[in-house]
Amino acid sequence: FLGGWSYSNVSNTTTAGFTNQWASFPGSDVGGDGNYVIGNSFDANSAFFNLPENYRVDSVGVSNTTFTAISMLDSDSFAKPFGGATGNDPDFLTVVFTGFSDLDASGAETGSQSFMLADYRFADNSLDFIVDDWEQLDLSSLGNARSIGISFHGSDTGPFGLNTPAYVAIDHLVIAPVPDPAVAVLVPSALVAFCLLRRWQRQEAADAARAS
Repeated sequence: FLGGWSYSNVSNTTTAGFTNQWASFPGSDVGGDGNYVIGNSFDANSAFFNLPENYRVDSVGVSNTTFTAISMLDSDSFAKPFGGATGNDPDFLTVVFTGFSDLDASGAETGSQSFMLADYRFADNSLDFIVDDWEQLDLSSLGNARSIGISFHGSDTGPFGLNTPAYVAIDHLVIAPVPDPAVAVLVPSALVAFCLLRRWQRQEAADAARAS
């Protein structure tokens, strides 16, 4: 991993364990034929990415990794199976995207948005789920963040923190230019000037008609 992130195009959706930590559980990227990114962050916001200046984040595609999904389904040497032996344990795993005002996950927080990678807290067990496809997550609530960090929260924890593998697959990051305040002011001013001109032209026409 480079700073908690790795590019990947691994399509292995069946092999359990750490040796298959690079695969997305959907089996490919959002489009079905390219690369995606794996993020890993056992410490909050230790994995982050910076945004270009004068751009804000709009949304990102999110899914489970094969490593994490199979661990939640079947357990591993560290983690329990979600739902437990009866299927009734209220297990969950959430990834949180947090925006920061400065680069490298520093400065003030600009907002946060969570995504449920798995949720077994329903009274009706048939509603329990582990995400196995890509879902586009709206991150517009992060505002004008310059960097975005990820952190994980879950039900299966121990003395050293989260037992469930803290991995997430992301793809299809959408960013948009931050509106230029000067342009934002210029457009209404131009509209006002145009309206005043049309009003003056109508008044001139009316005066000319009365004079004739």
